[in-house]
Amino acid sequence: MPKYNLYKLTAIILFFISCSKSEDNQLPPPTQLTVKISSTNPLNSKIEWTNTGNLQNKITYYDLYLGDELIAEHIDGNTFEFEELKGLTEYQGKVIAKDINNKTITSTEYKFFTDKKQFEGNVELKSQEDIDNFTSKGYNIINGNLIINGEASNITTLFSFTDLNQINGDLFVVNTTLENLNGLENTTLASPDARLVIINNDELTNIEAVPNVTSVSSLRILGNNVLQNLNGLHNLKTIQQELSIGLNPAITNLNTLQNLSFAHKINITGNDALENLHGLEQIKNINTIVIKNNTSLKTMEGLQNLTSCELYFTIENNGQLHSLKGLSKLTSTGAIKIINNASLNNISDLSNLKSVSYLIEIKNNIKLTSLNGIQNVVYDNSLTGKKLFIQNNPEITTLEAISNYTFERGVINISNNSKLDNFCGLKKLLTEITHKEFDENNFIYNNAYNPSSKDILNKKCSSARF
Repeated sequence: MPKYNLYKLTAIILFFISCSKSEDNQLPPPTQLTVKISSTNPLNSKIEWTNTGNLQNKITYYDLYLGDELIAEHIDGNTFEFEELKGLTEYQGKVIAKDINNKTITSTEYKFFTDKKQFEGNVELKSQEDIDNFTSKGYNIINGNLIINGEASNITTLFSFTDLNQINGDLFVVNTTLENLNGLENTTLASPDARLVIINNDELTNIEAVPNVTSVSSLRILGNNVLQNLNGLHNLKTIQQELSIGLNPAITNLNTLQNLSFAHKINITGNDALENLHGLEQIKNINTIVIKNNTSLKTMEGLQNLTSCELYFTIENNGQLHSLKGLSKLTSTGAIKIINNASLNNISDLSNLKSVSYLIEIKNNIKLTSLNGIQNVVYDNSLTGKKLFIQNNPEITTLEAISNYTFERGVINISNNSKLDNFCGLKKLLTEITHKEFDENNFIYNNAYNPSSKDILNKKCSSARF
């Protein structure tokens, strides 16, 4: 055979051998390994993939990647169920098929977005480790209360709560060393019956990332030593029960509450830097209000639209309060107590107060010179026993402002008013009361002049008459 033909034959043989070996080293094209998403429930997300075409008898297992992490290998079947993923999260990955000779096919990238993930029941987290473990599971909703209590262990950050977007119960943040609530800014406190409680967090400077809330059962912010304001609560409109802001010595204002239009009870107590009540302008009617122990409070401005207080209105121990400016629209209350306000020199802003159900108590106001302001009050005609207490007000000299008072049943005590010597304003009341629930000979004492009930009725009502 000619040498040329021999070379040609050899080349042809080598070509076919090469093609045969190339085919043996490759599996079918990657497009033949296709992944399908069959479930996006974060508790049992599931994927499936096709077989690998005409070489399926050579395939022995599959490897599964989530992101860049190999999470399962040597899978015999064509499905995989993820045990637990985060909710509302996008995942991607790939499947790699391998035959007995370690030849591979890689699928196109699969992607899926998980559904909402809900925790059923209450969650109480007592340490930073508890928080990190819980949040790593990626819950979006808590159908219950979330209680963060660092009493037994430091809790320093809530940043890992970024997956949580709804709490269908109460939120308590107590006894932590948190500086802020960052991590909760995308969360909504959804139930109008929820309680929002932020207590004894000594390093908390702001609550700007507090969960979005429009209505709650109660709001209690107490004992946070460096908290300066309530920024973050600007959407709050309704408090079904109690608003309690107390023992926060650095809070300077309540301005963020400007959209609050209803609260059943308000208790503003022990906020040493608070100078006024601006932020409460939309409150018109209330059951009970207590303004107490706010050492820098100068006026009642912020309550200028308040018209009625059904039960108790207490103004007590506010050392810089010099007037009741802000209460000019108040027309009715069940009871009013003005006690131990060392700078208060007049109560004239109460001049529109016309109805009191059962109690007036004015006590321990060392600079108060007159009762002018309560002269238009009429006790209501219910059968409830009434009370009138004027005690320990050393600058008051006369009871003229109450000269039109009357009720049928009740208690009167006028005592320890060192300059008070004119009791003529009691004459009408003592004339018309029919059920005296006090000792007629001992209800006026330790004043500049101390007449008996009989003296007052017999025109011996003032020391000037002698």
